[in-house]
Amino acid sequence: MDLEEYFAAIEGQDHNDNPIGLGWAGPTIVVGGTEEQQQRWLPGILDGSEFWCQLFSEPDAGSDLASLQTRAVLDEGLLVYVVNGQKIWSTWANRARWGILLARTDPTAPKHQGISYFVIDMEAEGIEIRPIIEMTGGNHFNEVFLTDVQIPIGHRIGPENGGWNIAKVT
Repeated sequence: MDLEEYFAAIEGQDHNDNPIGLGWAGPTIVVGGTEEQQQRWLPGILDGSEFWCQLFSEPDAGSDLASLQTRAVLDEGLLVYVVNGQKIWSTWANRARWGILLARTDPTAPKHQGISYFVIDMEAEGIEIRPIIEMTGGNHFNEVFLTDVQIPIGHRIGPENGGWNIAKVT
């Protein structure tokens, strides 16, 4: 599937039903994902059966996304990335099945480099979600704490350390 086909497939859908999935994750997976990744995640995005969130912003990074500190370290023996860090203002993390995540994979690289883009299973062990309650009593923003969360290597979108370019698609 290419972007033209993707946008034709979502034409007329209510983006409020899955805003991060339809508007952010889907196009990014089309552009940066493998055929296997597209086959795995696009059907659930397109039919609305899998709700998505984003895990980008961090408490100490402010609006400077390239300053993120959440780390993803490759464990080559297990073929997983082990992720540790904190995200904030994560829209709908408390109800999402999947998330799109930016994490630093090379802490020695300049800040716009050394970042990788992942799809994360929001039911994975080591994820703690704390809703941020609004003054109205409702919530859609959340804090997310990641402690030794394992992300399979096949859930990285694009090349390792190439996440900034993938994030620009998002």
